[in-house]
Amino acid sequence: MFGVRSWARGFACTILLVSGCGEPLTDSALPQDDPVQEPSPVDTCIDVDGRREARPARPGTVRITEWMANPEGRDNEFEWVEVWFAEDTDLQGLELGPSLDGAETVAEGEMCVPVDAGSWVVFGASPAAAPRVDAELGFSLGNSGSRAIVVARDGVVLDRVDYDGAVEGLAIQVDADGTRCDAVMASPGAPNPLCQAVLGAGECFDEGIARAVDGPEVGEASISEWMADPDAVDNRHGEWVEVRFETAIDLNGLTLSDRSGASTMVESEDCIEVAAGAHLVFARELDPSENGGIAVAARPLSFSLNNGDETISLFVDGEELDVVSYESSTSGVAIQVDELGQRCAAMAPYGAGDLGTPGAANPSCP
Repeated sequence: MFGVRSWARGFACTILLVSGCGEPLTDSALPQDDPVQEPSPVDTCIDVDGRREARPARPGTVRITEWMANPEGRDNEFEWVEVWFAEDTDLQGLELGPSLDGAETVAEGEMCVPVDAGSWVVFGASPAAAPRVDAELGFSLGNSGSRAIVVARDGVVLDRVDYDGAVEGLAIQVDADGTRCDAVMASPGAPNPLCQAVLGAGECFDEGIARAVDGPEVGEASISEWMADPDAVDNRHGEWVEVRFETAIDLNGLTLSDRSGASTMVESEDCIEVAAGAHLVFARELDPSENGGIAVAARPLSFSLNNGDETISLFVDGEELDVVSYESSTSGVAIQVDELGQRCAAMAPYGAGDLGTPGAANPSCP
């Protein structure tokens, strides 16, 4: 096929740790203490210090970790494959190709061509294929249809990746745990950044780990208080709705809406947890200096409340959890619902002087 060092001299100098940097090895450059160049047994190879026992690649110690199948530019110049070695290994006898039958030897002859444990070898279609290219890539990857890359030795597959097409200009990478993704930033010859986990329907990230959203069920969340007509500040700054939670849940997907259908939904890829017994305030303005002095406003309220003839609904994933309606409101006075479900005008002042208990338990109605 080809000699590994026919044009990738940097590979020999920095990764493979063999002599002869600057010029390809020739017969005269071979170690003088091993002048007889007869075919060697399959379990030996020639290193800089003479013939030694070979260190062939073994199953479980070689991984294909990244590849560029659809580069921006000519495929036959800019395709590359990165292979990682877990232990000290000789490339002699190693095969790389689009299938087991199509795999070809990457290093000809009897030279060991050693690779250190923990090293990456970048096989490129040309020396310009990547910022660092260590050896020649002897086949075309292909960027559409079902494709494969196989690394093997003596007819045994050491690693294989299958892929179905590739996005132009994006390498495909494999994490240490086997997670595969398009590389945000290609890293041939270096560790891959972690793949961003992909959320499925109804999932959120809990400290970086995807899990199912634990949303409230009927009876676990209710509308407990609302200010429709603030007096200390204008309506667009001072309106708010409070929701009480009976159990610890995730807020993700929780939605408030008004009679017209305007709504506010809690949207986040991260799980937003709330504790049992919490009174969460959705406010038109979160800044206490502008919302009438509500220091505990937690979530934005994107729609305005009518002073009268209004309905507020609370639901999640299309399921209604609670609904309240009111015919009128009193300026500067919130409407509250106590623990017995009774409704009345709020009596305790907060912030700049309006009445209500935003973010706290409501006193019992008279």
